[in-house]
Amino acid sequence: MDQHESRIDRYALSPIARLPPEVLGRIFVVYSQREMASVQTYRVNPFETRSTFPYKWIVVTHICSHWREIALGTPELWTTIRLGLVRPEVIEVFLSRSKHALLRVDGKEHIPTRTISAFKPFLHAIARAESLSLQMSAEVYDTLASEIPSSAPHLRTLEVTGTTPETATRSLLERLSAPSLIRLSLSHCTPSLLESSFPASLKHLSLIFPMGHEVSVDDAIFALKDLSALEELVLFGLDHQRRTSNSRGARKQPILLPRLQKLRLKASTLWSIQFLERVTLPASTTISLLLRDAPTANAIRGLGPSLAHILSTRIGLQDDREAVELVKVIPKGVLFFKRSSLVLEPSLEIRLPASYNPPQILGDLLSVLDPTLLRHATALTFEGISYDYPEAWEAFLRSMGNVEELNIHASSQGPYHSEIINLIGSCFDHNAEEREFPFPNLKRITFHNVKFRELDDEDTHFYFVDGLYMAVVARGDFGSCADIEEIHIKDCLNMNDYHVRSLEKFVETVKWDGVKYYEVGVIEDEAEHYESDDENWDADEDEEAEDEDEEDEGDSEEDVSETE
Repeated sequence: MDQHESRIDRYALSPIARLPPEVLGRIFVVYSQREMASVQTYRVNPFETRSTFPYKWIVVTHICSHWREIALGTPELWTTIRLGLVRPEVIEVFLSRSKHALLRVDGKEHIPTRTISAFKPFLHAIARAESLSLQMSAEVYDTLASEIPSSAPHLRTLEVTGTTPETATRSLLERLSAPSLIRLSLSHCTPSLLESSFPASLKHLSLIFPMGHEVSVDDAIFALKDLSALEELVLFGLDHQRRTSNSRGARKQPILLPRLQKLRLKASTLWSIQFLERVTLPASTTISLLLRDAPTANAIRGLGPSLAHILSTRIGLQDDREAVELVKVIPKGVLFFKRSSLVLEPSLEIRLPASYNPPQILGDLLSVLDPTLLRHATALTFEGISYDYPEAWEAFLRSMGNVEELNIHASSQGPYHSEIINLIGSCFDHNAEEREFPFPNLKRITFHNVKFRELDDEDTHFYFVDGLYMAVVARGDFGSCADIEEIHIKDCLNMNDYHVRSLEKFVETVKWDGVKYYEVGVIEDEAEHYESDDENWDADEDEEAEDEDEEDEGDSEEDVSETE
């Protein structure tokens, strides 16, 4: 008894016991939200996915009577209902304890067929739902559809996924009145869904169509024409073009989406071109194009003018017409970053289908980009790509004349030593009177994961640093290029102090992170192996200095003879 009383006394003296009830209740709510957000999903079998129990926070009701009283008196603590993870009688308890607070109903979990009917009495609560997520099979939907209320005045988020009947989603939208709806996400859509009238209050709309369905650009434009409040639009699975009905054939006027901040489009190249030609967007809109087909150069060429127009046209005084500052080329596409988006996400990205591998198509994509997208860019990144077809890249590289910073992230896909050196040190036309090199204003280069020495370098007698030296010298001797002032080296392989010393002989500043990682088979003995190399570099420099002195002496003698 004494131990029990002393424990009570210690609790009474603890700081948490002196918190006001509303503060402690708020702590419970934040704790429960964090626990719900960390719910882990796992696969029971190939056809069923389950989640871990999301209500572990309920332990706060069993700590003491004081905590239990506060928890039961905090309606917001009981507003998240995960159908399929709790028994129907537990749902009844949550509905009672949440009182009149708005609900978050999550029905994305698997509901056993034998218990479907047990959920019917609780579907009326959807009328006070703030968010509703449903993932239903045809059987579940047919059983529950009649019990879903026709009005949800507080509903702001609706998400319907799963293998619902083809007409289910459309009928649900038509019979469910949700005047406050701002976020709508639908998957397994059919083209007929675009004939529905979407709420004008929508700010976020996501429509995902399964492969094989034909969706016309006209139908999509018609469905979006009254959604001027949209801030985010996602359209996936638009691969085909079908004839438009006569009633809409004459409605080919473009639409204006003045508040759109983000557009994600996964469609065929032709569909994307036609859609972009029909919409007017703010220049500040973030655009993500995921091309689902293997586009030809002619097909890609149509994207350039549309994208350039969107990114450079202001539709209001507050619209941002910021120029592209960084261009990032990756194996399956190209990304454009404005200054305000450098640390977040690209302002524009064009991605090729994952199944399309030949690198030539990347060169074709780059070659037909509108120069107005590139002319102000001062930074360029190559990440894990091969530069095997430089002739296909020429138009792109010529458009990047203002680049001052080049970032190269190497991988097993490239770029390789010879490609990096050719990229920096090869002119466009060797027969031209004035040779032009890529990036004439280049001042800084950063290498990531580049191998500074290959296993076969000793056999081929070709060394990366030597190649860089020749490239830099060629830019200075044969072209009117700026001096390369800095080289940064990060997480590079087979790298050591000798390479730094070698680079410092022709670059003013070399910054190396000091990481030494050698591949198996590459053995570096810096003290012995590179001592002679240092001497060779010094000997070369001495020879160059002697040559310069001889030239100066010859010039002086000529000047004296002319004077006499």
